[in-house]
Amino acid sequence: MKKTAINDLIKDKALLKKLRTVFIVAAVAVLLCCVNGLADMLPWTYDMTAEKLFTLSEQTKSVLQHLDDEVNVVAFFEEGEEDPTVKALLEEYRKFAGGKLKVDYIDADKNPAAVRKFDVKSEGISNGMVAFESGGKVKVIKKTDIFILYDYIYTKAFNGEQQFTGAITYVTSHNLPKLYFLEGHREPDINADLSKLKARIEGEAHVVESLNIMKTGAIPDDAETIVVVSPKRDLADAETELLKEFLIRGGSAIFLFDILTDDEQMPNFNRLLKSYGIQFTNNFVVEEDSNSFYANNKMYLIPYYTKHSIVEKLNNDRLFVLLPFSCNIEIMNEIDRTVTVETLLISSDNSWIRYNLNDASPGKTEEDKAGPATLAVAAYKDNTDLRYDKTKIIVAGNGMFVDNNYIDTQGNFDFFMNSVNWAEDKDESISIRPKLMNANTMFVKGEMYIIIMAISVLVIPLLAFLAGLIIWLKRRHQ
Repeated sequence: MKKTAINDLIKDKALLKKLRTVFIVAAVAVLLCCVNGLADMLPWTYDMTAEKLFTLSEQTKSVLQHLDDEVNVVAFFEEGEEDPTVKALLEEYRKFAGGKLKVDYIDADKNPAAVRKFDVKSEGISNGMVAFESGGKVKVIKKTDIFILYDYIYTKAFNGEQQFTGAITYVTSHNLPKLYFLEGHREPDINADLSKLKARIEGEAHVVESLNIMKTGAIPDDAETIVVVSPKRDLADAETELLKEFLIRGGSAIFLFDILTDDEQMPNFNRLLKSYGIQFTNNFVVEEDSNSFYANNKMYLIPYYTKHSIVEKLNNDRLFVLLPFSCNIEIMNEIDRTVTVETLLISSDNSWIRYNLNDASPGKTEEDKAGPATLAVAAYKDNTDLRYDKTKIIVAGNGMFVDNNYIDTQGNFDFFMNSVNWAEDKDESISIRPKLMNANTMFVKGEMYIIIMAISVLVIPLLAFLAGLIIWLKRRHQ
């Protein structure tokens, strides 16, 4: 065979090999297009995210499948810049709503008329927000309530389902339960210091309002539960009598106290609580069990749970409650036979309680009381007047756990909302938890926190330096 013929044969084989490769690539591309097109036609999807970001809870499915009224959803995004997570979740809502939910995407900057329509509170609407409307009722969800930044673990969580389901329930319900937050005693502002708590409560299909009894002169007729967070001033006599009558008539209340100074006394609060076998005094709790405090701070308590419906699910899900700077709640020895008091949160046996706030001793003294401390209690009183339901109250020796700095910590909001549901005689709430988007988080407590910090900040860099130094010395002497 001539040399030219051999070269032509080699070229032909190389060409055939290239053509075969092109054919295989084209066939695979066509196959993928067919599979993708077929997948779009199929009615099912599979959520491959670790936290199941796009998998709706049974509670949400039930809300959507029982919609009687149409719900209009407007997601405000710049055209082509729609958030893929929000868009995918809203599509799941639309699928399960049976034609009762319509979703539109509008650029807030280019459609001022749409903004005016949904901005019923004149708070302003910008891109990134999502509005829900039904029968003239409107609920707008802010971007910061959809995506929660956990500062203490440096990660982000997606809270879309809780907020969207709560908004749908809000605009389609005629009688939503109200929570009144008491003010006038230097409590934190519900629209500032407690704004995250307010948004989360509204996500659980509740209406949140503030209440200044000294201004109104009465407690509203639609009040079911009154919440008192971190008061720094005592109740006035008139307020005490009105709250006492409210509770006697079957109302419920949640009292969250903080550590006070010696000159901050609460005789009227205590007069109110005495009827339910509870007293609140000035003290603080120190935890010595390394598994029961957080980040090497012995006053950042991680309490133990008791056997009670309020904390049962928290215990089962292994979610801790973080209570920064707490005080002990006293359960009285002599309690009316119609009253039952049950503990919810306690410190360890190694903790201790200091009542002398002027004592600056770093450790436990003879004056200090040994633990465990009672950090939260639930009490109810059977009503002898059959016209009214039993009275229910929650008392905790910590109010900081619900402020903007701590409400997103593990089980803090769950504990608060479980307390609300118990007070309202609800067996369950929407209880849809935010889903972490970019991290699997490990919480480190006590001495282990110091060990890990020492290893990561000192030991590992030192080992790397020594390894580099040894290699450099060896090469230098070669």
